[in-house]
Amino acid sequence: MPATSEVPEDIIISIITELSIDRQTLEACASVARPFRVPAQRHLYSDIALDLGSHPSNIDRVKQLNFLFTENPQLCTYVRSLSLRFIPDDAQVPYGVFLELSQLRKLELNFRPNQLNMVRWKDLPRRLQTEFYHLMQSPHLRQLTLVWINGFPVTHLPHNGLHQLIIEDAYLFKDASASIPIDSLRILRFDCTLLRTDFVETCQTIVDLLPGCLEHFALLVNNAFLCPEFHKLDLTALRHLRSLQLGYMSPLHSAVHRLKEFVERSLPNHSLKRMTIIRTTMSFFGGKLRDVDRLDLNAIDKVLANAPRLNRVHISLSVPPALDSLLVEEIIIPQIPLLAKRGGVSIYAKDQQLLTFPWRQDMA
Repeated sequence: MPATSEVPEDIIISIITELSIDRQTLEACASVARPFRVPAQRHLYSDIALDLGSHPSNIDRVKQLNFLFTENPQLCTYVRSLSLRFIPDDAQVPYGVFLELSQLRKLELNFRPNQLNMVRWKDLPRRLQTEFYHLMQSPHLRQLTLVWINGFPVTHLPHNGLHQLIIEDAYLFKDASASIPIDSLRILRFDCTLLRTDFVETCQTIVDLLPGCLEHFALLVNNAFLCPEFHKLDLTALRHLRSLQLGYMSPLHSAVHRLKEFVERSLPNHSLKRMTIIRTTMSFFGGKLRDVDRLDLNAIDKVLANAPRLNRVHISLSVPPALDSLLVEEIIIPQIPLLAKRGGVSIYAKDQQLLTFPWRQDMA
């Protein structure tokens, strides 16, 4: 058997890649021979998730990482994804340990605490604010996720290079200087579960910075009382918007006039190619939908099929995964006759397409 130094590099990389999800074996590879060390370390340190709470195991992991990065700064260049869960008054903050992550591509700052009160940005230690800001300005950062933070300054968002922004129950603060457009962002997603009607204001604040670049926008509202609020959004300035997702958990039929107002007034005129409606909850018994879900689909059918700005837009309906293609044909399609006749409609469960209606020839 040849010595490890004689094994071709591409073979070593192939072996390490096959072991990428087996952390224990990767650690062994990193210590067994020099040719295996760097390829194994690239995988070991590419994706880091840290809980900054006060549990001894969390404290030990932060200290160990700090020591490793200090002793071998090259490891910092292998980090591509960093997820930090921060609990105020409980966190062991690793000041300085993340400032050299020059190749960082993906960053998640999760402030979700074990209590109901949202974390306020201004209550974080000033030094921690500064470190988070520097992380967000990493030159290769492409995806940023903010979770459970109130008053996050819009001016801290990267304005160059960021490709995707995900905001989960986070509310942004915009001051007079926060008017510089973000030219690189292509994908924007908002998830809202808290009972706060100002989530639309946060959405609009970001949307207003993206008129010339945003291509994909998703708004997922998982609070029944907030579902009708999205009609207040104005997306008309998004001249490159190609796909729009609206997700909600409660029926919209009682607020159908708001849905109608949204698709008639708030959508861009020509750029949109696909609109997806996501129902996160839907119940059926004995092969029949609940009346409330049936009425909801009837309302969606009438509004979307007749909306002038959706004439050439493919409509996708995403239903709960409990539905298969047979059930979709039996209980969903009868509730959307206008869309089925119009064509350009697909039914999905998660990412699986269950049924599709091609465009009518006079509509294609």
